[in-house]
Amino acid sequence: MDDVDQIYAQNGLAFIPLTDDCMNHRFALPNKLFQAVRAGVPVVAADLPQLREVVRAQGVGTLYTPGDRDSLVRAVQSAIDGHERHLRAVAVAAEQFSWTRDAAVLRQTYRGLLRPGRSMGSAT
Repeated sequence: MDDVDQIYAQNGLAFIPLTDDCMNHRFALPNKLFQAVRAGVPVVAADLPQLREVVRAQGVGTLYTPGDRDSLVRAVQSAIDGHERHLRAVAVAAEQFSWTRDAAVLRQTYRGLLRPGRSMGSAT
């Protein structure tokens, strides 16, 4: 566990605040989401397309409407109320998003690309 993981773990909740005022934010999937999951901590994240997809699908936290203070307060309260449920989801997601798993997929992909008889110019 590195320093970032320890800080997330001490706080018990991670925030992913983004504004909805540029395309970069709308389609961002920040590393801090995966860092929080790795640290075993639920998130309160801005309700933007890519974040929404992961947070809802994995159940790792709550979402708030960027720029809406009341929405943020509700999301934090919901994260507190559902903390145990989110912790269980984070534990499952941490396995799915682990470097060990990703490394295995990458190794398999590279082996397929480097298999005997396959030339670098070949599309098959």
